[in-house]
Amino acid sequence: MSGMSQNEVDLEKILKGISIPSPPQMLVDIQTEMFDPEPSLERITDAIVMDPGMSGGILKTLRSPFYAMDDEDVSIRQAVLLLGMKTVFSIINMLCLRSEANNEKLSEEQLMFLNRFWDSSADIAIAASLIASRVRNIPEDKAYLLGLFSNVGIALMAQRFDNYSEVIASSYSGGTERIVDTENNFFDTNHAVLGYYMAKSWKVPKEICEVIRIHHNASELLSNRDEAGSQIKDMLATLKLAEHFSCLHKVLAGQDLDYEWQQISKDVLYHLDINEDDYIDLESSIKERGIGISVYQ
Repeated sequence: MSGMSQNEVDLEKILKGISIPSPPQMLVDIQTEMFDPEPSLERITDAIVMDPGMSGGILKTLRSPFYAMDDEDVSIRQAVLLLGMKTVFSIINMLCLRSEANNEKLSEEQLMFLNRFWDSSADIAIAASLIASRVRNIPEDKAYLLGLFSNVGIALMAQRFDNYSEVIASSYSGGTERIVDTENNFFDTNHAVLGYYMAKSWKVPKEICEVIRIHHNASELLSNRDEAGSQIKDMLATLKLAEHFSCLHKVLAGQDLDYEWQQISKDVLYHLDINEDDYIDLESSIKERGIGISVYQ
């Protein structure tokens, strides 16, 4: 480790030999365009068309039950116009994440776990954006990105550690105060901190990165109601409600009970100013999108 700074040494200890994938150049180019005060539809479309896999992924997404576009002749330009640039950017992030954070040299069991995980990540992202539409100070596109990146560290750890699926299942069993405590005990690191570093590497907005880092400290953070209304806490509460509606506990651990939700539900709903009727309406809206416990039973 000679020649390494203390920060680099500390980061190496945190990463435990796990490589953080870099964002593909196509995503960087589109991200640069999106940050422009006047983003160009033509340049974004050209960047997508140059990647056949990405073009196919966007068109396939358009024809999914969520968007229900039946026109097989729709072009990428039409897709961007129909969905909007922010939505297309979110879809591209999803497709890039799934591609870059997957390793081909995996066992069948690891692949099955990761496929379920990526499907649930898409569900969480959609659920978070729907919840955000009811919470005025959280932009829907930010909520989608948060849901998408929130647990990406799970994909990284699942590829690094052969027994990870068993450990993460144990962590959702309610035996520890925080889900990440079990991971820390086994691996000396956890998916929240790895997800934080990957989100930073992919230039995700810093407030989203921060929520990813703390998202399993929700019980402690949300129990303090003095700062109700802060965007970080509202985003954290939005994510936890989206995870609950998306049945992450069922996907990752086969658990019928969401033990983390039992700890934090009252505080989450308080911060989002959601009453019982609002909760039922939201749950119904999300189930209509094919998201919920019935999908994983």
